[in-house]
Amino acid sequence: MIHKDAIVQLTHDVHLRRGVTVPRGSTGRVLSRFTPHRACMVEFAINRQTIVARVDDHDLVEVRPNARV
Repeated sequence: MIHKDAIVQLTHDVHLRRGVTVPRGSTGRVLSRFTPHRACMVEFAINRQTIVARVDDHDLVEVRPNARV
């Protein structure tokens, strides 16, 4: 189970409604969790922008200790 403030990496591209794509392999930090829906709000830093996206658990893998964003 992925916890709040965990560093995670995407296993698939995530397409947002705003026409933005967060590419596979991007790392981010979990801001909050939606347990019943098995999803997380994740903050990504892409092209000097901070993007917050709702991502399903099956699209994430937790990056282990000593990882940096």
